[in-house]
Amino acid sequence: MKPLAQDMRAAKALGAFWSDISSGRKPSSDLRRDAELAADELAVGGRRLIDRFFETMESERPRLAWHPEAGRFGCDVLDFLHEFWLERRWRAGPPSSRTIDPLDLKPALGSMALLEPCAGGGDFRFRLYGARITLYSKIDMTGRCVWDIPSAYLAAFFFAIYRAVSIRRQPLRAFHRCRLDQCHAEWDRLILPFVDDEGAVSRLLVGTVPRVRR
Repeated sequence: MKPLAQDMRAAKALGAFWSDISSGRKPSSDLRRDAELAADELAVGGRRLIDRFFETMESERPRLAWHPEAGRFGCDVLDFLHEFWLERRWRAGPPSSRTIDPLDLKPALGSMALLEPCAGGGDFRFRLYGARITLYSKIDMTGRCVWDIPSAYLAAFFFAIYRAVSIRRQPLRAFHRCRLDQCHAEWDRLILPFVDDEGAVSRLLVGTVPRVRR
């Protein structure tokens, strides 16, 4: 983990980026529909609509990988969370949400979020939003929903990848980079599905590793 001073400098840069892209406007119904279509597309391996979101933001296309290989993340937090998920799988399907115990997740708590579907599948609520993610993003999303994120196109991207994981029921690694004044903000995520007693995805465990690259 980076020293606190480096974390604070990086967080300041990322916070400035976040405020720059935030329009303060609620996502339109058209954008919400496009995000739902992007999720359906991604679930079967497509990405045209997601790439369009990033073109609109004048940012690089994200890197997206279904079912990433174990032990190849280059990051202790994501390796730990992936192993946690694999150890709790049931008959090649996602593990039960009953297996999520904060005590077992202590090494990653500051760098993870826990979400649940809401609004009839039209949104996801953050039940937990790690302290280190809050430090970098300058916003605490605990108790709030994905469509409350103060950047419409980033909200659309997040909704699309979370819904796609819920549809496909497999882990997804999502990496995106945004240009700052003299560096790049990077966000590396691993999205892991957990199911309820009926087999429907009821929780998403999301490891999030923010970085700033010169």
